[in-house]
Amino acid sequence: MDPKASRDLTSLRPGISHYSRSPVQRRVMQLDSRQLENVKGELLKLKKKEAADFQLWHNVARTEERKKQKNKEIADCQTWHNVGKREDPKKQKNKEIAD
Repeated sequence: MDPKASRDLTSLRPGISHYSRSPVQRRVMQLDSRQLENVKGELLKLKKKEAADFQLWHNVARTEERKKQKNKEIADCQTWHNVGKREDPKKQKNKEIAD
């Protein structure tokens, strides 16, 4: 029989099936599988937290961008308003001179 064919994928060593394991080896495997599940659970929690953090960061960045855009629009409006005020006296003076 080919030694590779007799390997059990869940065995601790090649060529030893799970039926021939000692009780200690079985307990170690159970413990390892529990630890693996715990690690998987922790990894899933971290991935979810990372996704939530990214979403929060993205929302904050978008809000900041909106604030900047709004402030720029307000500043532009104020600038045009001030330019209009500055032009009015000049127009009045020009009209007075023309009259």
